Amino acid sequence: MASQTDSTDPGDLPAPATQAGRDGLDALLARPGKALIGLDFDGTLAPIVPDPEQARAHPDAVPALAA
Repeated sequence: MASQTDSTDPGDLPAPATQAGRDGLDALLARPGKALIGLDFDGTLAPIVPDPEQARAHPDAVPALAA
């Protein structure tokens, strides 16, 4: 798992299409320890199920987020 001292090579990331996107990426790269990534769970990290309390993360979700 990456630590706060690890840096990401901006060349490895897709180029944002808008100035707001470029500004946001610059801010994340400048202070990754202050970044927050918010994701929807049901339907994003977990398959949609009839009872949301039964939703479980896709097996690949946690390792992908840790990377």
